[in-house]
Amino acid sequence: MPSRRHTALATGLLLLAAVFATGARAQAVTDAFSGLSVESDKPVKIEADQLEVFDKDKMAVFSGNVKVKQGTTTMQTAELKVFYAGEGGATEGNQRVSKLEATGKVVVKADGQTATGDWAIFEMASQQVTLGGAVVLSQGKNVLRGTQLIVNLETGQSKLVSEAPTGSSGRVQGLFIPGAMGQKQEKRQNREESQDQSN
Repeated sequence: MPSRRHTALATGLLLLAAVFATGARAQAVTDAFSGLSVESDKPVKIEADQLEVFDKDKMAVFSGNVKVKQGTTTMQTAELKVFYAGEGGATEGNQRVSKLEATGKVVVKADGQTATGDWAIFEMASQQVTLGGAVVLSQGKNVLRGTQLIVNLETGQSKLVSEAPTGSSGRVQGLFIPGAMGQKQEKRQNREESQDQSN
């Protein structure tokens, strides 16, 4: 008979897998960061130093060097809280994930693109992701900086804003190197064409 800890671990993994599945319609953050969309047909692998399930609060907490991998997309953070709704506890299987909160440095990488921030919130009902703190988006030598990135996974619309801390301009900053993005798009297009030909 499996222990409660093993059951909680399995349930936590299933909860997170359900979260990723809800992003099947996810669009690119922007054209420059199109690899950061969720690939729902791929398995999800999660590693953490610890998992705690709080049935009364309808919450599961992955903590300590949390790593999530799905296809070519990876996310690393210090702590990931999974909030769920529904009757019963986490081990009964009739819950749905309502929200994810990642805290500590959050790093998302996919296909040569990276998004970093101090925290992230994934709202399942609105299909909205907010990455906040010192937000940096990069692809090759191209870099965007702000304090908050808001992405609607349903529509693919994204917005990068910068709130002015004391002594700062409060403006979004971008650095674009001519040709850097064009080479990446050309490689992606060539890869897609070769996949189409092999099918």
